[in-house]
Amino acid sequence: MNSKALMINTSSFLGLLGVMLLFLPSEISHFFGFGTDYEIVLQLMSGIYLGFAMLNWMSKESILGGIYGRPIVLGNFFHFFVGTISLIKFSFKNSDEIAFVVLGAVYSILAVLFGIKLFFHPNVKSK
Repeated sequence: MNSKALMINTSSFLGLLGVMLLFLPSEISHFFGFGTDYEIVLQLMSGIYLGFAMLNWMSKESILGGIYGRPIVLGNFFHFFVGTISLIKFSFKNSDEIAFVVLGAVYSILAVLFGIKLFFHPNVKSK
């Protein structure tokens, strides 16, 4: 996948999650049955998502996977890889929560794409 398209799509996805968590924490807490105690945690998570969204947006023109773009790719890879593992584990226990299954699928796709960027040199073309 093209690095620019990956970064634009990822920043849009994370930005959307971040804005939703920032402005709708009580609605999201109520929807998932978390209770009002978790609203502050959701708002703190929005800062993480919005920070990653801005990082990805601002680095969309950079060469990723090389020595200079490696920290950005590594941060995104670990975020999506750990998120994938956590969401899959949660989905096995709570298979009726379809939102977490869909989120886990998106996270796994992004983990694979950032893994490819991380472990393969950006100028190497596979035959």
